[in-house]
Parts: sequence; structure tokens; C-alpha cells
Amino acid sequence: MLFRSLDETRWPQQAFTLKDGPSDTLLPPVFRSDDGNVLVGPVLVKMAPCETRTLRLKPSDKTASSLDTPLKHLAPKQDGHRWEVAQDLFAGVAFEPLVGEWKQVPSYFTNPHPNENVEAAHENIAKAPFAVTNQAVSDGMDTARWRTDLLRIREVEEPGLSVEGLVFAGAKPVPFVHFRQRLSSIIRFETGPRPNGTWRFRLHAGRTTPVVFADAPFSEERRDAESFYCARYVRLEWPDRHLLWCPSQNTLFRRVREGDETAFECTVFDFTFTGAANWDMRFYAAPSFSPADSMRLAETCHRKPFRVPVGVSAGRVAGIAVDNPSVMVTHLFPADGGATGVRMLNASDKPQTATVAWPGDFGGVTAADTEGSMSSGGWTHDRKSTGAWKYAFRPWEMATFRVT
Repeated sequence: MLFRSLDETRWPQQAFTLKDGPSDTLLPPVFRSDDGNVLVGPVLVKMAPCETRTLRLKPSDKTASSLDTPLKHLAPKQDGHRWEVAQDLFAGVAFEPLVGEWKQVPSYFTNPHPNENVEAAHENIAKAPFAVTNQAVSDGMDTARWRTDLLRIREVEEPGLSVEGLVFAGAKPVPFVHFRQRLSSIIRFETGPRPNGTWRFRLHAGRTTPVVFADAPFSEERRDAESFYCARYVRLEWPDRHLLWCPSQNTLFRRVREGDETAFECTVFDFTFTGAANWDMRFYAAPSFSPADSMRLAETCHRKPFRVPVGVSAGRVAGIAVDNPSVMVTHLFPADGGATGVRMLNASDKPQTATVAWPGDFGGVTAADTEGSMSSGGWTHDRKSTGAWKYAFRPWEMATFRVT
């Protein structure tokens, strides 16, 4: 899932054509990157392990507004305060992108002489006006933008404090919805008191309380406490479905009872701030997710594609495959002496055996340290088979191999 960044901060009025081989996809400008440049997309791109592909983006003769169309998967409620996803696996779940409080931090200028030119200030975000500014369907995904201005100053075009949101949803590779928010502030402000005044993202889970799992580095654990953390994902499990929650940062979660229903909150802002900031939340839904499924999907959310420099071992490992879905290749890297390092994880609490299919010829495979150097007295591949090797993993074992 990709956004293409334009080297431009001025908002364009036209759509863009993304060329991927023989296929063309029409995309609208939708949001801004961390550096303020305009983002075009999103677009789904399916790639093989370590594949390199060239995508070309060029202006289209169509206007961006021509792509506006009724949404298929997304249902905004309360003018964008809440969102629902019109897919069976998201039934009964509602998303509230932002709640909390704030107040301006007094300065030398505003403390003795309060600003009397404030046109509107909404210190409780739940009571602030939200507006859905545009919506479109492209590349099989619904996209919509919303905005709330929390502080406006008379005769000033830009608000003193505002939050814009991008929401997009689709059905491939599994049903998902993604929320991206951008805070812009020219004043210095602080969030409200903990825990109910901090800025939070809320998921309304309904009346049946799910079982919660959250990951630690290269493992996961059940979370029964009212407040908990994760490294890259939280998985909510109901008897008939699982929901995978991938936040863009390692933040505090907590359960909140609202009458006979349960909500989960993720803290996104909890300090004094001025400037611009972005944060993301992505949710996947399926009948079930294994720990390995959860880790793979979380990686697609957190990792950004990059071009591998010429001469690095990417060409040698393109197409590497593992026959056990519970075993993952987590890292591929050049080791000393022209060897290739392969780090793998058994994302299961049970022993697993996996066969690794190497895309080309190799001279040998041995156990290695974290830098890819040979471990003395360690495991060695027995060369009875060519083009592949087999290894028996202990529960949650991470192993590094040196391929020559």
C-alpha cells in the first residue's frame, strides 16, 4: 500500500496517473507527508520478496474533483467524528479518530494581554465541529478527508490549531481501514489531564468484550490489564473474527467501559506542543489471524519500500520462499566475505520445521551470529538437497543463517 509524494507543497487541482508496467491507475491528491509535500494515492502494489519495480507518476488531464464519488466501504457518522466500515467483518465496530482536550500555554505576550481576536476556540475536541471535505474511490479503495479547526483567529486565513484526517478502506488483501491524521499548530498548547483529557483514538468494540493480544519484540502476549502497551500491533479476538490494530507509534492503550459496551483507547498526544505532527492507525479484519499473520501485516503498515542499491545482495535473494506459514524471514543483509545473512523467526509458541527455498545456487548454509559471521560449532546444512535447506525451530526462536 503506497502513497506517492510530490515535490510540491501547493495543492494541485488535477488528478495523477500512476503507471505500473502496462496498467494505469488514476489517483487523486489526498493528504500531506511529514515534510508538508502533497501525497497522491493510496494504491495497492503486490510485489515478490526483494522485488524492485519502477512506478511512474504524471499529471492527468482529469481534475481531482472529477474523482469524487459516493463511498462503498466507508460510512462517516456525526460529520466525521465517527466512522464505520460497511463490511461484514467490521460490523458493530465504530472508530472515533480523535477525542480529548487542550488549552493554550500562556506566553509573555498572551498572559498579561489575552488575545481578543480569537474567532472560535473548541477546547473539548468531542464538541468541536468536524467536516468531511472530500471523498473518492480509486484503485478499489474508498478515500475521504475530514477536518476540524480547534482555534481560529479573526482575519487570519490559516487556523491557529487544526487537525486534518485521511480515511481509506478496501477489501484486499483482507478487509482494512486506515486513519491518518495531521496536526498543525501555530500556537503552543498542552493536552488535557490524564487519562480522560489526553488526545486519544477510540475504537468502540460493542457489547461482547474481545480477548486482547499485543506484541513484544518478536513475540506476543495476552493482555488482561486495563492499560497496556504494544510494539507494533494489538489483536482483538472475538469467537467469530479477529481485528488487528497497527498504530504508528508505541503508545498506551486502555479499556473503557461505557455502560454495557467496551471501548479501547490509544493515546496519540500527551504533552505540550507547537508545529506539525502526523500519526496513523490501520485495522485489518479476518475470521482469524495467527501471530505470524499479525506480524506480516504489521510490517506492511510500518515499513516503507525503498530501492536497494546496485551491488547489494537483493538480486541474489529475490524470490526466497519458506514453506511454513508460521516461520518468517525478518531480515536479509550482506555479510562479510560476499555471503548473505538471513534472519528468521518462528512466530509460534510451538516447535516448527521449515524448508527455505533459495532462488539460486549456494555453496553452503551455516548458523551465524547477528552480523552474519559463522558460529563455531553451530548448525550446518547437510547438502543432501540442492536449492533449499531445512531447519527445526524452537518455540519463538530467532535464527540467523550465513549463505555462501
